[in-house]
Amino acid sequence: QVNVITKSGANAVHGSVFEYLRNDKFDAPNYFDTLAGLPKSTLKQHQFGGSLGGPIMKNRAFFFSSYEGYRLDAGVNFVEAVPSPAAWARAVPAIANLRPGFTSSAAVILPGASASPDFDIAQLQGLQEVRENAFSARLDFKMSDNWSMYGRLFHDRGTNVQPEGVSGRSVRITDNP
Repeated sequence: QVNVITKSGANAVHGSVFEYLRNDKFDAPNYFDTLAGLPKSTLKQHQFGGSLGGPIMKNRAFFFSSYEGYRLDAGVNFVEAVPSPAAWARAVPAIANLRPGFTSSAAVILPGASASPDFDIAQLQGLQEVRENAFSARLDFKMSDNWSMYGRLFHDRGTNVQPEGVSGRSVRITDNP
C-alpha cells in the first residue's frame, strides 16, 4: 500500500524554489584514473525545482503545483580482465570473430597489472547520464463546510544511459509511468 499526501493551496499565494549543484571541479582525482594516466572522471549533478500554491476563488477553489528536475553526468570507471593477445591467438575462428565486442577501442590496457598471460587488465571511463522531470498538481474545491473535493495529477519521466564495462556498451532505460 502506498499513501501519497499532497499539499493544498490556500487563500494566499505561496511558493518556494530549490537548487542543489555538485561539480567535479571540487573533487580529487580517482586513484585508478591517475594510475592509468586518464583524466579525472566527470561528475556534474544538478537538482532543482519549485512549488507554487494559491487561490483560484477565495475560500472556495485552490491550486498547488510543483516541479523537480534532476540531471546527472557521472563518470564510471571499469577495470576488468579481458583476453590477452596470446589468448586470442589460440581462439577458434568462431570465438575470434567476437574480439571487437570484448574491449572498446577507448579502453586502456594497464601494463603489468595481470599475473596471467591469458588476461590483460583493461580500464575504461564511461559516462552515466540521468535526466528526470517530475510534475505534480492539485486542485481543491470547497462546495460547503461539509462537502469538498480535490483532484491531483502526477507525471514523472526519466532516462538513464548506463555504461556496462570495458566493452563500451551502454543500456538506455526510459521510465514514463
